[in-house]
Order: sequence, then structure tokens, then C-alpha cells
Amino acid sequence: MRAVLFDPTDRSFLNEILPPELGTRARQDPAANGAMGFRQRPRRSEMRERLRRTPVRQEMGDINEDIARMRASAARHREYVGQLLDLLSRKQLDKMRDRGVQRTDATPEIARLGMLMARTVFDHLVIARREELDAGLCDIESLWAYLMNDDGYHFASSLIKWDMYMPPNLWASFIYQIIQGAVASFLDVVEEDSTDDSSD
Repeated sequence: MRAVLFDPTDRSFLNEILPPELGTRARQDPAANGAMGFRQRPRRSEMRERLRRTPVRQEMGDINEDIARMRASAARHREYVGQLLDLLSRKQLDKMRDRGVQRTDATPEIARLGMLMARTVFDHLVIARREELDAGLCDIESLWAYLMNDDGYHFASSLIKWDMYMPPNLWASFIYQIIQGAVASFLDVVEEDSTDDSSD
């Protein structure tokens, strides 16, 4: 019996214990069974390694795709904003021509808009810290430092979040004045000999 078991050339025994297709391959190549085992071990190891690495590669691919989408979205956002700024400049130049102003750029108008926004920020900063200023608890230099140290983040947070020292609805006043003041001045034309009348 042992001789039969170790004799791969015994066709009757192989036909009984192996499926037809495997029996045929075994008869054609008596050494196939042993060699197949050695060939499959590195392949199985390679497959396990691929399966282990695939989730990492897939996750990195997803992250890269998300970053690419965010960058594309940011680029499109800048493109839209740039188009609005270009349109604003063209409209300002059209308004100048209607008013007979002989200039080819809107730099003074943009500068005036920037001054308007700065004045609105300072207005609300003084309102928020008026009591401290009047009491001598702070001065203009320290107020400037408070605004600039974190690029206005703390001041903006105090407008949005509840603050017992902040006058009620100051954030709403700030938003309305910034947006309405800016929009109202978009098509203002600065004359050559005009002075700043924004305080009137």
C-alpha cells in the first residue's frame, strides 16, 4: 500500500483520488505536484503583501484626490473673484468717461474703498472699547496692538460670539455698514481736486 501511495505513476490510484483535470496534469507531469507547491508559496506571499498595501495606497489616493479637488475649487474661487474685480474696474472706468474724467485706471477709487472699510473697522473697534478708552484702561497704541496681534481674529470673534462687554447687535451693524458702504462706493468717482468727504 505504501508503495502505491508513493508511486505517482499508478494511474488507477490517481484516477480514484484526484479530479479528472488534476489527474490528467499529474499523469503528464509526475513532479508537478511538488513543484506547484513551491511555486505557489511566493505567489501567495506576494498576494498577501498586495492586499496589505492596497488599502494604504487607496487611502493615499483618496487624500490626494481630495487635495486636488480643494486646490481646483480654490483656483476657481480666485478666478471668480478676479472676474468680479475686473468687472468693477471696467464699470468704474465707464462711469469716469460718463463724468468726463480723463483717467485710465481706477486706483483712487479702490483706495477710497479701502479707506472706507478701514474706517468702518475702526468705528466698531472704538465702539467696542469706548469705556476702556474713556477710563484710561487702554490707549490707541494698545487698541491697535489688540487688533493687529492676531490679524483681527479676537475682535471678529468678540463681534460674532456673545461678549458681555460688547454692545448688543454690534456685529450686525458692522456687517451692514461694511457691505452697504462698500457697495454704495463701488461706482463713486474720485475727482482730481476732490477731498475726502466720507466723514460728512
